Amino acid sequence: MQTELRKHQHTLITYGTGTILFGLWSLAKSAVYLAVDRSENSLYFIIDQITEPEEKKATFLIAVAVVSSVFLIDMIFRWAAGSSARKIGTGMKIKPGFVIASLYIAVVDGFEFVSGIQNILAGEFMQLDKILTLLVDITSFITVAQMIYAAFMVGKLSKAIGLEGAAPAASEK
Repeated sequence: MQTELRKHQHTLITYGTGTILFGLWSLAKSAVYLAVDRSENSLYFIIDQITEPEEKKATFLIAVAVVSSVFLIDMIFRWAAGSSARKIGTGMKIKPGFVIASLYIAVVDGFEFVSGIQNILAGEFMQLDKILTLLVDITSFITVAQMIYAAFMVGKLSKAIGLEGAAPAASEK
C-alpha cells in the first residue's frame, strides 16, 4: 500500500508540473493568436471595422483588458492547482482550493475539447494549428483528470494506512 501511495504522490508531482506548463502554453498561444490572427472572427478584424478612431482605441483597450483578465484568471487557477498537486505529492494535506481549481480546469478543458470536436465535425476548422490546439486541449484535460484521480487515491490510501492529515513525502523511503 505504501508503494501505491508513493506512486500516486509521484504522479501528482509530475502532473502538477504539467498543469502549470499547460497554463503557460495557453497564455503564450493566446498572446500569439491575439497578435497574429487576422481572420474574420479575430479581435483585430472586429475592431478594424470600427470607423471612429476614439471608439476604436477604447474598444481595443477594453478588449485587451478583458481578454488579458480571462487568461490571467485561467493561469492563476492552473498555477494553484498545479502547485497544490505538487505539495500534496510531497506529503501535504489536500485542501479545498486544489479541488476547486482542478475542477475549474477540468470543466474549461472539457468544454474546449467538446467545442473543438463539434467544430471539426461541422467542418469549421481543419487547419493544422487548430487540430494541434485540440490535441493539446485533450492532453491537458487528461492530465488534470489523472491529477484529480491521483489526489483522491493519495487521500484514500493515507486514510487506509492510518496517517493523520498528510501522507509521508514521496521522497521518503
